Amino acid sequence: KYAQKVIGIDISNETIKYAKKNYKRENLDFITASVTDLPFQDNSFDVITSFETIEHISEKQQSHFLDEIVRVLKGNGLLIISTPDKLIYSDQNNYTNEFHIKEFYEKEFYVFLNKFFKNIKFYYQSDEICNLIYSPESKEVNISEINDLNIKGKYIIWLMQQVDK
Repeated sequence: KYAQKVIGIDISNETIKYAKKNYKRENLDFITASVTDLPFQDNSFDVITSFETIEHISEKQQSHFLDEIVRVLKGNGLLIISTPDKLIYSDQNNYTNEFHIKEFYEKEFYVFLNKFFKNIKFYYQSDEICNLIYSPESKEVNISEINDLNIKGKYIIWLMQQVDK
């Protein structure tokens, strides 16, 4: 709504056709592309968002993916990337996602990302069940305290700011 330009990419032509048909805005475009060979000029983006993508490609491709992000991200640009925490998503649930090629443990992902970025902050994403009490006039919901909760998210979201190039 507020961005000058938003570009969504996917390697699947079918997915791109669906997105173009169902999500229309003047500032929005979708293109078929691989994350390991981004069809954009250097220093093109202020923000790049990648949710649950990196685990679907090989370790070698993961490094190429991050090289490409660094290349197309502007100096002081922001990367927001998430991936399942292998410990919670797979190990604790004795689950194997047939589409995941290389999953990460939390510390392992941090070490990997730290090869490309220095200003790294992480958050957890989980599908917790909770009750909210709020007024219909409220425009936001704030959680003022989380006491003694040991919440670990099924997904880890990392925010990294590009160091000036």
